[in-house]
Amino acid sequence: MPRQILTLKLDGITAGDYLTWCRDPDPPALGFALRSVHADGDPLGDTITATLDWNHAPPPPPAAAAAAGLPLLPAARIHPLTTWPAAALDRPSAEEGSVPGSPEGTQVRHELVLALTELGGATLALAYHGALTDERLAQRVRRVHDLFTQLNALDRRAHGSHQNIQSVTGLAA
Repeated sequence: MPRQILTLKLDGITAGDYLTWCRDPDPPALGFALRSVHADGDPLGDTITATLDWNHAPPPPPAAAAAAGLPLLPAARIHPLTTWPAAALDRPSAEEGSVPGSPEGTQVRHELVLALTELGGATLALAYHGALTDERLAQRVRRVHDLFTQLNALDRRAHGSHQNIQSVTGLAA
C-alpha cells in the first residue's frame, strides 16, 4: 500500500480553520483509489501534514491533495521541499509496522521534514560560499540563485525598488 505525505503551507489561515472549513471530510477518492487520509497540524500553526494511503501508485501532489479533499486555495499550497523526502524516508518505517497516521508518527514526520529543510539550507550555504564543492550541487546552487534573482526582480516591480526579497547569500548564511 503506497503512502504519500504532503505538507501544506498556509498563508492567512490557521491549520485549525483550514481543517474545519476548507477540508472535505468525505473526499471524492476515499474508498476507491485512496484508502485513508490523516491530516494534522497545530491548530494555530501554518502547516498541515497529510498522510495518504493509496491502493496504487500515488498521483502528483496537486492531484493527490484534491482527491484527498485538501483544496489548494490561494491560502494553501504544497510545500515542494518537504513532500517527496518525507514520503521516501517514511517507507521503511511503514514496512516495519508503525501505526499509519498516528499523531506521534505525524509529529516525527513533521520534525523530519523540518530537519531536511534545514539540511538543505545548510548545504546551500556551504556550497554557495565554496566550502562544499561538487558538480551535482553547483547546478542546483545556480538554479536557487537564478530563482532568487527572478523573485527579486518581480518583487521590485510589484513593490517598488526600496523593498527587496532577502538575498540568496543572506538566506544561505
